[in-house]
Amino acid sequence: YKTVAGREEAGRRLEYELSIITKQGLCDLFLLIHDLLNAARTMNVPANLVRGNAACSLVNFLLGITDLDPLKYGLIFEMLVDPAIIRLPDIYIGCCGEKRQQVIDYVTQKYGRARIAKIASFVRFDAHTAIMAAGRASKIPTSQTKRIADLTKNSPHFPCIDAVFKETAQLKDIAVNGSSAEKMLLRIAVGLKGQIRKRETDPCALVISPIELHELVPLAIDNDGSQLIQYESSEIANSGLLEINLIGLDMLSIIQRTCENIQNSSGKNINLKKIPLTDRLTYELLQKGLTSGIPELESGVARKLIISLKPVAFEDIILFYAMFRAAPLSCGLADELIQRKSGQKEFTYPHPLLEAILSESKGLYVYHEQHIYTAVILAGFTFSQANAMRKILAKKIVSKLKEIRAEFLKGAAQKGISEKSAISVFDLMENTCEFSCSKANATTLALLSFRSAYLKAHFPNEFNAATLSIKYGVTEPNGV
Repeated sequence: YKTVAGREEAGRRLEYELSIITKQGLCDLFLLIHDLLNAARTMNVPANLVRGNAACSLVNFLLGITDLDPLKYGLIFEMLVDPAIIRLPDIYIGCCGEKRQQVIDYVTQKYGRARIAKIASFVRFDAHTAIMAAGRASKIPTSQTKRIADLTKNSPHFPCIDAVFKETAQLKDIAVNGSSAEKMLLRIAVGLKGQIRKRETDPCALVISPIELHELVPLAIDNDGSQLIQYESSEIANSGLLEINLIGLDMLSIIQRTCENIQNSSGKNINLKKIPLTDRLTYELLQKGLTSGIPELESGVARKLIISLKPVAFEDIILFYAMFRAAPLSCGLADELIQRKSGQKEFTYPHPLLEAILSESKGLYVYHEQHIYTAVILAGFTFSQANAMRKILAKKIVSKLKEIRAEFLKGAAQKGISEKSAISVFDLMENTCEFSCSKANATTLALLSFRSAYLKAHFPNEFNAATLSIKYGVTEPNGV
């Protein structure tokens, strides 16, 4: 931090984060993640926190857990660790897919096989599979069973068994006028409601426990001989166990292979952390949509969006990830942003005090953080209170909306904001919160994409060779 004010702000933020982390007993968690990532990198396995709100923490930045400075991007620590809620934060670690097992082996060796486990996922019967299973059990001909089961596929209530049976006229007719075998078939199918059809293994989740897991949870042995917790992921969160999502990513594999190819072909050693986020060639490549081979950016929809946004700064790539989701694309938010950003459409800010936090998105609410800052600035909420408000608005929790609205208006009045302005801003947030996303998550994804685009722009041969070898297994003897 080059200025005294910047250093003082960072010092205050660091002290605050450490106090909350210590109070919630999370010190070991942060050190464990640091150790895991450091071990992966030592083994030449590219690994980063690739999703979620990890970038919200200055502690994470200083430990090297994330390469993003939360102060630079206005990221809010309470979105990762909320002092008002005692819970383990979500952890998503991305690593080179072909070397993922090396990381699992390291964790297993360090903490002990008895303390490490994967997590089960359970597939339950829907209306179609319930009828098919009932038919097999009743020895009804498959063709007859399938004819009845296929009646459920066009139901707007699929896969809810009860609703499908009540609302599908042909099924109701079979239940009344069908043969005894068909009536029995439907009775058995309804009885399968909510029952587990099969057990699978979560492809990414891994639990690390301070004590042997057989003392805490029901276990099974998976096909590869590893322990498998017979709880679903949602139950793991409530149990207090640490769950890490270890995701194999092609993007990280391609980045590493490209850097290796560059080293082999030219002797250059690429330091990804020193890549300038202002690089002209990279933005020219993105503006033209030349993103083939860059995961997340190579689909037709992604190319169209990135070309329309005409990125000239890193913040524009963050905006891309905020918009490249079903909700903003379908509701018109992405089109509105593009028109405002290109100057085709004029805009104003919902309140003069909000210009600083909404200028990056041209007056639109696109990030969770913007809703939080609004409540802090206009209504005097703490960040924790503002985050709670954001969750209520996003999930449309009707039972709490009236209360949080009253608190916001009261706080705004105490800060001298007119009731009309406060109501207008709150209504706007209520209508847009469900379409916004975590800026921390979008920024993390944007950094990975920028690094990929930089390598493609400056080293196209090495990048394309890496893409072919990772995605299609095509290699030449010299690696290029």
